[in-house]
Amino acid sequence: MSRLAAVLACAFLAAACGGAAGVVDGAGSWEAIEPSPLSARNGSVGAWTGRELLVVGGTTTAPCPVRSTCDMEVPTGRRDGAAFDPADGTWRTIAPSPAPIFEAPTAWSGKRLVVLTSKATLAYDPVADAWETWEPPPDIEVNQIVPTDKGLLFVGYSSRGPDSADWLLAEGAWQALPRDPFGESYDRSVAWDGDRYWLLSMAVEHHFEASNGTSSRVAVLSDGGWQAVSDSTPDLGYGQRWWIVGDRLVAPPRGAGKAAYFDLGSHTWTSAPVEEDRECALPAVGAGAGWVGGGGSLLLAASTKEILRVPPCPALARPDLAVWADDELLVWGGVSSDSENQAVGLRWRPPAP
Repeated sequence: MSRLAAVLACAFLAAACGGAAGVVDGAGSWEAIEPSPLSARNGSVGAWTGRELLVVGGTTTAPCPVRSTCDMEVPTGRRDGAAFDPADGTWRTIAPSPAPIFEAPTAWSGKRLVVLTSKATLAYDPVADAWETWEPPPDIEVNQIVPTDKGLLFVGYSSRGPDSADWLLAEGAWQALPRDPFGESYDRSVAWDGDRYWLLSMAVEHHFEASNGTSSRVAVLSDGGWQAVSDSTPDLGYGQRWWIVGDRLVAPPRGAGKAAYFDLGSHTWTSAPVEEDRECALPAVGAGAGWVGGGGSLLLAASTKEILRVPPCPALARPDLAVWADDELLVWGGVSSDSENQAVGLRWRPPAP
């Protein structure tokens, strides 16, 4: 075990070590990447293709100040985009999208960048440098797009009405998943383990307590039906997300929530309270080579219980994009600490857990 791993393992296991969970600052700092052909903006979307960082859309409208709310017109999304190859440090412009894009659910399908706007599902093929326009999912407020072996799963943020909350897009057709067992709920997230769907779903009465962290629930879908497997989780926050990593589900901390791990075999939880800060408020980046990021400045180790804080992002208080490029983090665009749109790109390689 490395010295860093030993220190963090003790910091995480509060009961064994007699203290609260600790967070270690990541070594090194962000490095600037080459300037892109895109203008400064916020609300852009994108993904890592396995070779390139794709960036598309966003708005040049001035954002709300950081950590505040304001009245502003609905931003008009842009259609331009670009791709960055970190291997040789070059950018290329890509074909404009068929419709404006702004803060839209996005995923990499394995072949295409898939973006859900309010009116359509847009798909970009980087090999052909061409877009397709597909139908949107029926009757759903999408919180997440999850690539699976069966197709793309569009996950509803809430489950309230009689219709299915989640839809699978497979071979160009929409298929409704069975209704989950929890009734009215919010802050939903689904992870795919290669065979089953694992649902994290917060009851409506708990949703309004999530600013201070509150309990959620877990169900699994297999053989055509849902089974509730946990009716109480460690305290989680608004917009909870989780990812399959090996034999466990990892829910990184968000806001007042805890870092939480769910063992797929024993259906048991472990967790740790952590103190979040917003020096580099990354969007949810998911599981990479060794670390998992659920949003904010903290990364959780994929295979151990280490917690790492990313270095401050120069010029970016709220980056638009964060992607894993193998074992490296790439971020681009967003808002500075003085609430100015940015066209800055950064790269950082965390230490191995």
